Amino acid sequence: MKTATRHHGVHDGARNEGDHSVTDELRDGVSQLRTDVADLVETAAGVGQAGARAVRDTAADAMDGVGRQISAIKDSAVESAASVGKQLGSRPFTTAMIAFGAGYLFARLSKRK
Repeated sequence: MKTATRHHGVHDGARNEGDHSVTDELRDGVSQLRTDVADLVETAAGVGQAGARAVRDTAADAMDGVGRQISAIKDSAVESAASVGKQLGSRPFTTAMIAFGAGYLFARLSKRK
């Protein structure tokens, strides 16, 4: 019987060593998991900041583009107004007749109602 007890005692000692080994592996795994999660959080924060910068840059570029388009439209309107002014100034009689005709039509249409 002593042999069986000794065998049982040796087996328990091996189990204790195995338990320590498994516990150490679990601790190492949890430690590595914490490190990985911390790295992941840092990476996600960096990606978020980079994304925010990209959105801000894109919005700034879009606003610059809109500003250029508005400026071009203003320039075009000024040029068109100048061109119409030249045309009207070069033909004063025709301009007066068109204005008279438009006024006459407006007056006739407004009396009918």
